[in-house]
Amino acid sequence: MQTPLNPTKNPPFRGTDLDVSSTETENKRVLIIDDEPDMLRLMKVILLNAGFDAATAISGEDGLRRLSNINPDVILLDIMMPESDGFAIHDELRSIADIPIIFVSAKSQVDQTVKMLEEGHAEFIGKPFHIDDLISQIKRVMAAAENKL
Repeated sequence: MQTPLNPTKNPPFRGTDLDVSSTETENKRVLIIDDEPDMLRLMKVILLNAGFDAATAISGEDGLRRLSNINPDVILLDIMMPESDGFAIHDELRSIADIPIIFVSAKSQVDQTVKMLEEGHAEFIGKPFHIDDLISQIKRVMAAAENKL
């Protein structure tokens, strides 16, 4: 389930809502995977305002299905989801594509998160987060990925 924004109730954004438009732009693309619809909408609005194109997925499985159509530059991935946790989805995403992943979670699963960070597999930002911190971390991760190429 995607969370499109209502254009009559939302201000014009600098980014494109990829849940309702497939328009190609020069903007960087972000896929947000979270089981909370309100969090999906909040992060999408933040990203669209910051000039990113953004798409949402309500579960890890939905995110895996949408991956090839969205072709994101970075993925924001919740850790605690009912069907399968973010760590399992992370491993599946990694087996498909080498896309930077930022875990976004209120749950502090310290041992697993630290292990993922130490192995260089993902980044982490806690909920609640400051908007500027989220945006700067996304930009930093994208820049690091571009420098790898």
